[in-house]
Amino acid sequence: MQTKGVFAGGSWTHLAAVYNQSYAVELDGNNAYLDCGNDPSLDLGSDLTIEVFVELHGGGNRGLLTKGKIDDGTDQDAPYSLHIDGNGRIVLALEDTDHGNHEFASGESAVVPGYFNRIAVTRKRNVETRERKNNQGQVIGVDVEKWYDIKLYSEDITG
Repeated sequence: MQTKGVFAGGSWTHLAAVYNQSYAVELDGNNAYLDCGNDPSLDLGSDLTIEVFVELHGGGNRGLLTKGKIDDGTDQDAPYSLHIDGNGRIVLALEDTDHGNHEFASGESAVVPGYFNRIAVTRKRNVETRERKNNQGQVIGVDVEKWYDIKLYSEDITG
């Protein structure tokens, strides 16, 4: 912020500025969805963070985010889905590049119906290498172990 004129010393006592920008989509739950296209940036690479603010009414399974279709037999790039199951658990389901299906779930009642819930999922790729040595101590190879740490977070925003 910048002024056009000069203020005399001691005459400026208060500055108030308000900026409120919000973006949201309200879906009625009757097969409504938002299509985000098929941009490659949405493909599941190595590390991943998904964050959703959602208010759910009623129980049952609720899809939040889906990329592709799991276990459809195609060579698409690692489809995934984030949803709330009938027990209120946050579930991340995914298919890896070898067509293996995996599902990770939070504890029950992680989402509080009727309140805004902040839900987040993180996936962190880890790689560990170890040298393989013979009896003389010479390196004869390297073992590589890869795994992902998956974390599911939930916080209800009750005001």
